[in-house]
Amino acid sequence: MITSNQKDSITIIPIDSVKELLLVKLSKTLENVFNVNCSIRDEMQMPPDAYDHSRNQYHSTPIIKQLRDREVHHAHKILGVTERDLFVPDVNFVFGQSYVNGTGSVISLHRLREGFYGKEHNDELFHERITKEAIHELGHAWGAWHCKKKKCIMSFSTTIRDTDKKLFTFCKKCKNIFSKNIKK
Repeated sequence: MITSNQKDSITIIPIDSVKELLLVKLSKTLENVFNVNCSIRDEMQMPPDAYDHSRNQYHSTPIIKQLRDREVHHAHKILGVTERDLFVPDVNFVFGQSYVNGTGSVISLHRLREGFYGKEHNDELFHERITKEAIHELGHAWGAWHCKKKKCIMSFSTTIRDTDKKLFTFCKKCKNIFSKNIKK
């Protein structure tokens, strides 16, 4: 069990079926970005109460709750990764969700592929998008809010083009917030 005196960590949990190679690549990237230990745990099944039949999407809040309940003693920060399309009420979709200073986060791969937009698949762009969304959601978990600087990784993405325009880094203000909250 990790105690408050130990280094922060990230646990990645695939929800339903997610390619292992993708998770391994993401894990290594997150270790380098956040300078923390990152591990991949066994697959979790999608919570049945997350599915909304009228939208044909999955509500991300029950997913985060199940991730936190499952991993309460194992990790400081949890990142669920799913192929399913996610939403929160009053929004058409989300690429991911996290709570500021929370434990659980989730990202969806569903809208990060070029194929979703009728374009030819681009592996490099797909992995960039996954990385940006994971860093963004974990940035929230470590205390950063949405940023008004469009290039900052913490800027809010309403479209995939917003995600593509972001850099992989925090602006100075967001980096200061993040740096104060992470234990290295």
